[in-house]
Amino acid sequence: MNVLTVQPVAKLRKKRVRHLQRDKAEKLGLKLKELVWAGYWDTSDGYGYSNNLICLELLKRGYNIEPKWHENCNSINMSKYKAIRDLKSNNILNPQIVFAYLMGIDINVLVDPDIRVLIAYSMWEATEIPPSWVAFFNHADRLLVPSTFCRESFYNSGVTNTEIDVVNLPVNTEIFTYHKRKFSKPFKFLFISTPVKRKGIDVLIKAFMNIFKGNNDVRLHLHTRTWVANPNPILDEMLKLSMHDNRISWSFDAKDDREISIMLKNHHCLIQPSRGEGFGMVPAQALSTGMPVIATGAHAHLDFLSDENAFLISIKGKEDCNHPFYREGQWFIPSQESLEIQMQEVYSKYHYALCKAKQGSIFIQNFSVEHVADKIEDIIKEY
Repeated sequence: MNVLTVQPVAKLRKKRVRHLQRDKAEKLGLKLKELVWAGYWDTSDGYGYSNNLICLELLKRGYNIEPKWHENCNSINMSKYKAIRDLKSNNILNPQIVFAYLMGIDINVLVDPDIRVLIAYSMWEATEIPPSWVAFFNHADRLLVPSTFCRESFYNSGVTNTEIDVVNLPVNTEIFTYHKRKFSKPFKFLFISTPVKRKGIDVLIKAFMNIFKGNNDVRLHLHTRTWVANPNPILDEMLKLSMHDNRISWSFDAKDDREISIMLKNHHCLIQPSRGEGFGMVPAQALSTGMPVIATGAHAHLDFLSDENAFLISIKGKEDCNHPFYREGQWFIPSQESLEIQMQEVYSKYHYALCKAKQGSIFIQNFSVEHVADKIEDIIKEY
């Protein structure tokens, strides 16, 4: 996710009265079910993907939505959903409520303090957010974040003048359905994410090669996306490290929900040893299918992963992010030794791992698209 610098909004819009009078809105011709939704729409991006799923559900419920797009996205045409692309000609003149990510659209569109409610939404993967974001969020009427970790990070960074609600990102439970698995050989571990330091791919490959040295009955597949900026020293190092181990395979193509679901169901266990997450979509999707999950026991993972439904990697402490996108804050350090222990336990006690994952599959149904839309509607109805 890119760090964006926005204009100081304190000069552009006043703090609104939090609870608008519904009768006043009606006199002005405003409709509760007309929304402007500004942000990412590219379905290969986590937030863009979530925006699409939420707005598709709201459309089913009778909402009229005008999507606006982030300056880093070419257009709404990057959505794979025709129903969303068809909304690009919408022009809602007097929306009562505007949902907005840190966006490149003209912020003056959102300035009317008397009749509009600005609900901001965002996420971050480190313990502190960029300082340039704070003013924007403090001048919103509400801020939605997808995890308790994000709420704490935003609050500790100075977002203290607006109400912060945790609304998880939606899991498409209609596609990521429960799948009955059994132990078989070769036993296949899976990693799905971007090949960057934050995702812990370096810890994973080293742990796999160490704990399963000489074991030809195990495999590790790493699926990642191609858009990661070059040069990528972590990826280069891991490709070089793994190139002589024929048990490790890679794929780099973009896949949709159904293809990811099939990939999950064709493997035994997902591993996500990330140093920082704002939510953790792939572990949630994997858990929805009843797949055993090994993941870092920190940050946003703890909103839906526990010792009861997953295998948590202990952390050795924190480290400064020291990254072009994450200039502030810290990440968590996943323990390679702990990861090796959890991998061995899942491999040697797979029936036990499946029992854990089944409990997780039941729990994650609370993160469905419908449940998230219910939460959004409840917030809308407060205004």
